[in-house]
Amino acid sequence: MEKIERLFKNPGHKIKILACILFAVGVVVSVICGFVFLIVSRVRFLIAICSIAFGIIGAYISALLLYGYGELISKTSKKEKNTSEILKDVENIEKNQGVAKEVYISKNQPKEKESADTLIKSEEKRLIELSKTDIEISSSFTATKKLYYTYGRITKDQYLSLLKNIK
Repeated sequence: MEKIERLFKNPGHKIKILACILFAVGVVVSVICGFVFLIVSRVRFLIAICSIAFGIIGAYISALLLYGYGELISKTSKKEKNTSEILKDVENIEKNQGVAKEVYISKNQPKEKESADTLIKSEEKRLIELSKTDIEISSSFTATKKLYYTYGRITKDQYLSLLKNIK
């Protein structure tokens, strides 16, 4: 069974070799036929040469088509192999990113078991209480927006524009 599987392994390469062999055989047969025409049937020299030339051209065209087909199969096989390797690499990267993200999240979670929304809401309440004084309001507002940015409620651009507006 293994010998049969080896027969069909790397078919593109085998087709390309077959194309080269068929081209060589076609050239040899064309030359032999041209000389046979010249000797046996006493055909004119020009006809024998045309027979040789057209035989070689025909062998070349058919070998070229067969070789191109073998090349197509070879490149498709290589692309399939490369694609499967890339897919494995991407899966490994995604797997490693997931692990890294979990580690990052576990290291950066609040020590108290409060969620991000609870922290933000408590900071908003503190901001309302501190709104009576102008000096503390800007630093508290900045801290609140920093929390929003940290927990993904606003983008970096929004956070930077808010900081510019405060100053």
